[in-house]
Amino acid sequence: MDDMDSDEPDEDHYALLVKAWEQKVFPVIRRRFRNESERKDGLEQIKGALQLGMIDIARQTVEFLYEENGGMPRDLHLPSFDDIKDDLAKFTIERVHKGKGVVIKAPVKGTTGHVLPKFAVRGMLKTFGLQGTVLNVDSSNELVQVETYLRSEGLLVRYWYPLEMLEKPGQGHQRQIMWQQVLDTCNVHIHRSLLRAEALLARMYCRTAYLALVDCCNSPAMEIVCSTQIGSGMAVSAALLQELDVENLKLLSNELLCQPEVNGDIISTSIMSSNSPENCLKANQCSFTQLFYGNNERLVNELQIAIARAATQGEDYLIELTNQLCVCLQIAPEMFCAIDIPVTEVKLQSDVYFPESAFVVVSCSEDPKATKKATSPYKAPWTKVFTYRGHRIKRNGESSKQEVLCYPRDTTSTSNSNDQYMSVIVPCDRVHVHSGVSPTPGIILNFHSLPAQYSLAMTYMETLVKQGKLNPMDEIHGGGSTETSAVSHDMDMSRNFEAVTITAPVIQHIADLLCGYLWRTDVPVILKENVFHLLAQCLKILTNLMPNDDTFNLSSASIALLSHLQTEVKCLYDKETANWTSSNSVSGTGIGLGAGDSGRFSSYFHSLLEASIAASTVTALATATKLVAGASQTSPKKKAKLRRTPKTSESESNVSKPAGATTVQSRSSTDAASASAAASAASVKSEKSGSTSPSNESYVSTKEEMLWFHRARTMTQILSYLSSRDKKDEQVLYEAIKDALTLLNEPTTHSRLLVLSGLPATVNLEQVKKTLIIVCSPLGGLATDGVFLPEQQESVKPLDQEEQAAVSEARPGAGAGAGAGPGAGAAAETSVKGHLIIEVRSKAILPQIQKALHKSPRLLECILPDSKDEGTALEGVLTISTVNRHLFSDDDNDILEQFLFSKVVTKYNSLKEGVVSVLTDIFHSCYIVDSHLSSADTEDYGLISLSKEQILAHLPGNILFTFFNHVRAPKKSVGEQVSYTLRHYGLTTKLDDSKADQSTSQHSDKKAATKPQKKSFKSASKEKLSASGGTKMNTKEKSKTKESAEKSKGAKSLDDGNHPKTKKKYVKEPENALTLSGFLKYATDKVKQDVRSVVNALLSCGYDLNLQRFTSTSEESAVGMMSQWTHPMDCALVHYVNNLSRHLAISPARIHPHEISVSQEELSSSVYKCLQDIAAESIRLRFALLQSLNNSLETFFLPLVDLRPANTLSWSTAALLSRARGIIFESTKNTFVNRVLNSTDKRISDAAAPEIVLDPLEAIGGDKKTLDKTAFCQALLQLQGFASSQFCVKIASGGDPVYPFNVRLIGEEVLGTSGSFREFLSHVASDVEMPSLGLTMLCPSTGSNRGKHILIPGPLVFPVERMLVFLGQLFGVVIRSDIPLGLELLSVFWKNLVNIPLNPSTDLQDADPITYNFIKKLEMVESEAEVTKLCSEYSKGCVGTSLTGEEIELLPNGANISISWENHGQYTKALRKFRLQELQCTKHFKAIQAGMASIMPIQLINLFTPHDMDIRVCGLPEINLDFLKAHTMYQSKLSETEEHIEYFWTALESFTQEELGRFIKFSCNQERIAQTCPCSDGSIDTAHVPPYPMKIAPDHSEGNADSRLIRAETCMFMVKLPKYSSLEVMQSKLRLAINCRDDPLSG
Repeated sequence: MDDMDSDEPDEDHYALLVKAWEQKVFPVIRRRFRNESERKDGLEQIKGALQLGMIDIARQTVEFLYEENGGMPRDLHLPSFDDIKDDLAKFTIERVHKGKGVVIKAPVKGTTGHVLPKFAVRGMLKTFGLQGTVLNVDSSNELVQVETYLRSEGLLVRYWYPLEMLEKPGQGHQRQIMWQQVLDTCNVHIHRSLLRAEALLARMYCRTAYLALVDCCNSPAMEIVCSTQIGSGMAVSAALLQELDVENLKLLSNELLCQPEVNGDIISTSIMSSNSPENCLKANQCSFTQLFYGNNERLVNELQIAIARAATQGEDYLIELTNQLCVCLQIAPEMFCAIDIPVTEVKLQSDVYFPESAFVVVSCSEDPKATKKATSPYKAPWTKVFTYRGHRIKRNGESSKQEVLCYPRDTTSTSNSNDQYMSVIVPCDRVHVHSGVSPTPGIILNFHSLPAQYSLAMTYMETLVKQGKLNPMDEIHGGGSTETSAVSHDMDMSRNFEAVTITAPVIQHIADLLCGYLWRTDVPVILKENVFHLLAQCLKILTNLMPNDDTFNLSSASIALLSHLQTEVKCLYDKETANWTSSNSVSGTGIGLGAGDSGRFSSYFHSLLEASIAASTVTALATATKLVAGASQTSPKKKAKLRRTPKTSESESNVSKPAGATTVQSRSSTDAASASAAASAASVKSEKSGSTSPSNESYVSTKEEMLWFHRARTMTQILSYLSSRDKKDEQVLYEAIKDALTLLNEPTTHSRLLVLSGLPATVNLEQVKKTLIIVCSPLGGLATDGVFLPEQQESVKPLDQEEQAAVSEARPGAGAGAGAGPGAGAAAETSVKGHLIIEVRSKAILPQIQKALHKSPRLLECILPDSKDEGTALEGVLTISTVNRHLFSDDDNDILEQFLFSKVVTKYNSLKEGVVSVLTDIFHSCYIVDSHLSSADTEDYGLISLSKEQILAHLPGNILFTFFNHVRAPKKSVGEQVSYTLRHYGLTTKLDDSKADQSTSQHSDKKAATKPQKKSFKSASKEKLSASGGTKMNTKEKSKTKESAEKSKGAKSLDDGNHPKTKKKYVKEPENALTLSGFLKYATDKVKQDVRSVVNALLSCGYDLNLQRFTSTSEESAVGMMSQWTHPMDCALVHYVNNLSRHLAISPARIHPHEISVSQEELSSSVYKCLQDIAAESIRLRFALLQSLNNSLETFFLPLVDLRPANTLSWSTAALLSRARGIIFESTKNTFVNRVLNSTDKRISDAAAPEIVLDPLEAIGGDKKTLDKTAFCQALLQLQGFASSQFCVKIASGGDPVYPFNVRLIGEEVLGTSGSFREFLSHVASDVEMPSLGLTMLCPSTGSNRGKHILIPGPLVFPVERMLVFLGQLFGVVIRSDIPLGLELLSVFWKNLVNIPLNPSTDLQDADPITYNFIKKLEMVESEAEVTKLCSEYSKGCVGTSLTGEEIELLPNGANISISWENHGQYTKALRKFRLQELQCTKHFKAIQAGMASIMPIQLINLFTPHDMDIRVCGLPEINLDFLKAHTMYQSKLSETEEHIEYFWTALESFTQEELGRFIKFSCNQERIAQTCPCSDGSIDTAHVPPYPMKIAPDHSEGNADSRLIRAETCMFMVKLPKYSSLEVMQSKLRLAINCRDDPLSG
């Protein structure tokens, strides 16, 4: 019996004994004391002894007082405990109280039966001898009202009885019930509780039966029966039940409300005590449907049917249905009661009761008047909240109280974070509160009630906004497909629901209801977060339904609330980031998780920001439309003032941007964006000024103050366009493209060049080249043809007199200086010795390569083979210098001249074919731009020639101007350079009169239009324009660009220094024009004169040294190139960048866009096939865009986003990121995830890590059927007693990392924790793939998927569920440990884990090709004979074989039905659906996700693609030897140049990947090792990730080296290598070691 909660409290016998002495003894003995002081001390001494139960001491004290009188008087009786018990046994009126249990005495039995007492009535006869409960007491008359239970009639009756008819009940009538509790079954309170429970059960049974009847009436079968068999009365009743939609939905909602967890909350906090693993995921979904309901599929289906029925009748009916189901929101806060209880020093024990409420939300808030405490100094919780749902039963039949919450949650922690004061939702209407502490914590307890209608209303809204036609693209790019109908339920009404169109007024009404509810009601934070997400979903749908409409009919309260949200989010952002500091990383500058492991935004801020971004779009759209409309009415003169006149001055010597002037499109889009931002700010200001916020704050969100907010909004727009091609966000992407284009304009080829000087003249350059390739290979390697070896002698053809004169004229005052090319002057012999040039793959690895070259013993041995001094260093021999932007190095420039000359000129002193093609494109660019500017029709005049005005037109796309601007001499202007070129290489013609007049008009009036001059020459060899390239401008763009060109040409009319003061008619003079042949001749001669200037000009025009374009000619062409990109192409490019980043061991943020070069061999693969027709400059520009996007995601945007609603709200930012997961770099994801994991560590720093003890010998040679002997099950049994929070530690790093738990192996001595932990994971990987464990099985696949595993399908029993949960926990453990778990799992497994729908075609083909081929053949049959022939080989009926070999009927009675022409289509659909359901294993993966959620924030997996998650959990199956070399240390003065070390690496290079995996297993107890390391961020002090670095140490054993074995210390990843004499011996010993890795000598 629960003593604390019993109906009659136990009497304190000691207190009663003291009271008896005070009444009977103290008045007698007080006269025996001498004075008042002695009397007081003596009585207190006696009382103290009695309170302690020491009656003998009290008796001796009394006897001492009477010792002089011969002893105590005989009439003095000293009470004892027996006297107290006798008094308690007496049944008196004073001892009878309300609620006391009594027994009604039976009257004296006479000769004729029972004698009816005078006080009694006949109904009392049945109560005699029964037990009852006192209801009332009349002390004066000694009458007691007793209530008793008549078992025979099932009634509770109450009568008045005299006291003598009652007696105290005995100890009989007791029965043992559950939990070993003894219960008095005769207690009337128990029967009252039973009757109450029976009434509730009866109501529930009636409700269940009624709902079943409704389902029957709504079934299609009932419609047939009603029309044929039953009578009219029953048909009318059935029709009536079908119409009661709203009432039925309310009843169904009440029936499906979730039951409390073991802890009393509806959200489980413990994976072990949860009713179901899926309940542990509720808090990570931001869904009211998942939160309030257990079996929510049935309710959602009924709501879909109701919505479909109402929508087919019109939007008015749907709005009316909304009003009926959301009444509680309309009348809020009437049905939402709230009570606030401040926690003070006064202790409080009270009930908080909310009648007719379904849930009570318990939370706490800070008291603004109290002093905030930084830490929690309390030894015990200062508040406890109980419910009456305990596991024990009181004597009155009620359940005892159960503790559901205490504040603070963890008193052992000194943290005062939000985790200490989490809110809970309790499914009850009454809670009990214990509070009070000193000192007071300054906290107010908040209790909010939720009516039963609230959960139905919110679930209805969620179902409505998830309607199919409102959702964006459901395809998850990067591995998913929209063809999931075969897996989802195929009920007719559900399909009707998907076809229903929800109009904008309905969504507006939903938004008004939510805004009104938030504005009028004090909503708990735990619910307000979900409401914010739901409101954001509605607003985004509303924006997409009316993208061009400025009439949003939201109520004034809604507008006021939406405006207030933006004010609140700004204030909250400032508050949460007040103490955060910004820091720099390779991706940029950020704060909080954008730059480090601390500073995480609250979930309330995340949800508020989500709603604020959606609200800003709605509130700003109408105003922005009006502003843009008003701006369009600006006069042309005012518009002209806003334009920027392109700079055409010839004094501009360095113009590196090909697109000189900003285009009209860029300006208009910028103005529109500014107008939109201004409209947003104006809207917020006007709306906020007209409304009164609850806090009476007045704040205007200007663009400067909310810069971070506008940046976040821009990020969502860019992601929206990239993932779903949303046209309304197209302009924002164009602005981002133009920003990315600026990163590509400046050449960077020179930054990847290194000039090596100081090589001896006798060195073998070819050997040096091979050595350089070997040394640089572990660091990422060199570019293609990355080593340039100069020729020892090179004879150059001398120039003739005319060419020499041209050289002198082009370079006045230039002699045989450093700038002269290798062909300058007369014939000469150029001797370049001791130099070479290397081109690295990326500028980011340049310092590492310089360091490696200086410290490479291999290179030193190659350069100085005779050097025997061990102290000799290459720093004093070899000089390594970089190349600047002007293609000069710090050491020697002759080698650069020869290097550049080899890039553009063949050995016959003619331009290379690629250079000729590039120069042709440069020449044609001027003609194309001029053709677009010309208003006249372009005709073919034959030979293309360009005038000076055309060449000097500084317009976007005219890269010929850029070429001349950079090829000219430093002291010569562009006009002078072009004039010189036209004089020496141009053709001469005369102007006719009309064109001369036009030229005169041009010089006299700068505002006149000048048409480009086109000259026609009759020649035998006419040049034709091969490709126009570029797109035609529309009329508006052509006119505006032409106007800019006219101004540019007018400014260039003064190029030659002619400044006429008076207008006069020019004399007809010959005019030179430049043809393609002349331009090529000029370039050839210029190369011979100064190759640097030509290469510089080519670089400035956007071509690299490999003659590939690295930038676009103009912003318009850049935008045009980007329009052809699709999401799969972006995913392919990101996949390539991830591989390149892994190969170079650097972050993608450190890769320059110019360094992206996809080879033809790579383009031929299936992964990059979609990039085959994409130009190189387009790929590089796209990478620049994605790189900028990922940098912003990592440093700014991802920390702002709540990822929880990714799978529940399809319009949320989290869902947007989930769809865009394929375009997020792997490094970006891992960096952000690692920061979140580090910020969510829960283990106390000084707490001991959990430890498990394993016996490796138990699983060796034992019975495979004994599962408890496996390492997996041993760990499961030992770790289930630990809280999951103990496993939440930071990412493992350093030499002795901290792991989630430690592993101790019996019989083995292990140094540190790494070796045994890796050994444990290795055994776990083998156990999981073991068929007898019952988790995975080999998939029936072939080819590359052979040997892959999938989950075993079938019903989920409890043992399997528990093991799957533990497997999920292990996934979280290996992610935090950063140690791969070597599992071979099919991609289908990872798709299901990261919540990507399966593709019915590709995924089924990968997992089960036999079934896939059979389905494809059956779908293509054309006759009954083909069906019979095909099915005779596969199946004899409409049945299917499961993956486990069981035969399943796919159609009703399918075993007795053969496949025919009529049903073969239905059979194929059923077969595909059945197989996909087996592959999905929904409940199995929910269990795994629940296990992961206990170790890490599970919402993070929505950022990973299946391939990303496979790598993060299981690592790469391939071993990269170059990466391993780069992370290897040599100990005890070993060097990589020693012979046996070279044998070692050569032997490993000859191994297969399987053998390399065995070597890794032998050396560090892992099948796989990480292929990335934190050192990729470029920091020298960055620690390696375990187990790196690998250490190679000498073997100090005695004896012949060839007879010794290779040893390994797996704890330290150390290999002890003997000095073997040959490569064959090394290979043999390595294979022996890896195949016998269980050698007891190994670590």
